[in-house]
Amino acid sequence: MISKKQIAALKYLIFKVENVSNLTKQILAFLLNQSCGLTKEVYLTITANDNYTASEIRSTAIKMDLLFSSSSTTHLNEIMVTTGTDFLFSLHYGNFDRNGKFNTSGQFGTTLVPLRYTFWCSRGHFSKTAKATSVSRTKLESINLEKPGLYPNLEKL
Repeated sequence: MISKKQIAALKYLIFKVENVSNLTKQILAFLLNQSCGLTKEVYLTITANDNYTASEIRSTAIKMDLLFSSSSTTHLNEIMVTTGTDFLFSLHYGNFDRNGKFNTSGQFGTTLVPLRYTFWCSRGHFSKTAKATSVSRTKLESINLEKPGLYPNLEKL
């Protein structure tokens, strides 16, 4: 487990990333919070028509993927390594079902299903034992991207 201060520093770095939507940052913060100090593997599936448009979800996935890319400037999963955790963030098109399989129908436009992505905070690029989480759009949007908790004395001002 990493310290609360390390979690706050990780959130601070995520919140300061440029060219990433607030929704992307809020999903990452939510997953960090749900992971209980990076001790529990969790995932979140967001589906179009659940108060999200397909273009919002697609854009969020593309921007989040850039945070992990070797050609980007952020290298979020390498930052995770510096905390001493074996957790990382990842995402996949589709949803993870209760049988431990990915349902990627519609990925190539062969069937008509709502666009959906699953976002992970786990010890690998996915985990069959991760806990499914859910969150309303209102709750995600209530995550304050200005106050990651790194400097609690200053944040009370």
